[in-house]
Amino acid sequence: MPESPPAIEGLPPRRRRRPEEARADILEAADELLRTQPSRRVTIAAVMKSTGLTREAFYAYFRDRHDLITALVAPLRIELDEYIELWRSGTGALEDDGRASILGIARIYARDGTLLRALAEASSYDEEARRAWQEFTEPAIRAVAERITSEVAAQRMRPFDVAGYVHSLVHMNLATFFSELIGQPDATVEAVVDRLATVWMRTLDGFRT
Repeated sequence: MPESPPAIEGLPPRRRRRPEEARADILEAADELLRTQPSRRVTIAAVMKSTGLTREAFYAYFRDRHDLITALVAPLRIELDEYIELWRSGTGALEDDGRASILGIARIYARDGTLLRALAEASSYDEEARRAWQEFTEPAIRAVAERITSEVAAQRMRPFDVAGYVHSLVHMNLATFFSELIGQPDATVEAVVDRLATVWMRTLDGFRT
């Protein structure tokens, strides 16, 4: 049996934890800190102090801080991918698939937006957060661009700067989610999505043949 880990001064003695418990505790501590503290304060040392585990224990579960942040948003990434796929390979009308995708993603931000906004804000000055945020958002931009490019290839839309327009529209969505859904318990997600979907479709309608 492994020895009980030594206590850290100022903290209660640490209990032995199974590997899955220890990893979950690290993720929970990082989640709490990212939701309540500036990202620059969410260091490996701060996270591990919150868990009562040693800094060395961190590296049994994560390669570095970026790996930790990526693991933290991984469950949201799985959900997000489901709605992104509606854009990439949906079989319905572009308008219907687009609105359904925006609605699903909006609900994720309404529920977990505090964490995601913290990550987005940190991406402006924190390289590891920037990488994690790009990995979270860029697949959506690529998927939408692929779907619209297929419309152009089928001559249902005339050629235009698909990537540029999609980038702008996706970031419009994010700004709206952050300002209107996070911390707004009375917000009506469907009403917000209706407005966003209208802007999307009116923009894209301008390129229809």
